[in-house]
This record gives sequence, structure tokens and C-alpha cells, in this order.
Amino acid sequence: MGGLKPEDFELVSGEDALATYARETEAFAIAHKFCATCRTQTHGSGYLKELGGAFASVRVAAIDDLAVEELVSAPVTFCDGLQNNWWTSPNETRHL
Repeated sequence: MGGLKPEDFELVSGEDALATYARETEAFAIAHKFCATCRTQTHGSGYLKELGGAFASVRVAAIDDLAVEELVSAPVTFCDGLQNNWWTSPNETRHL
């Protein structure tokens, strides 16, 4: 997923075909948008202090007209969620 600020994201079409799964705690809030028909996650938004507050995220594999070459050559950042160490890459990433 690519991350950005909400004001830098604009959904140009398809809002009527989306469903939402949302979750909120004292520490964060997130809303995942996905296709109501095929269930593919497209984007989301939320609030997490550690990410600088409000954010939007985009499932880059769901972007129309994104060439496979661009997708596989894009930089990847790994986060160690298993150890709740989100700002460090996990020791093993070959399976990710």
C-alpha cells in the first residue's frame, strides 16, 4: 500500500460500488474501502499519530493502468508487525 495525506487523494469514480470496513480504538482509526462485488481492497483512510496523524492509503495493485513493470520495480518498505516493531524491517522478508 502506498501512503499519503487525505487531501492528496481523490477518488474519481466508483464510490457507489464500494463497501467499508472500519475500526477505531483510542490509539487509531482506520476505514478500509473495498469493492462490494469482488471484495478487492482499493484504498483506505484513518488516523495514527505515529504516521503523522491523518492518512490515506492506496492498494497500488488495484490502480488502473499501472504497468506490472512499474509495480514490481517500486520501492518496498517492510514493517515488523509480528513483534509490534513497525519502524523496523523484520529479520526475514523472503516470504513477504
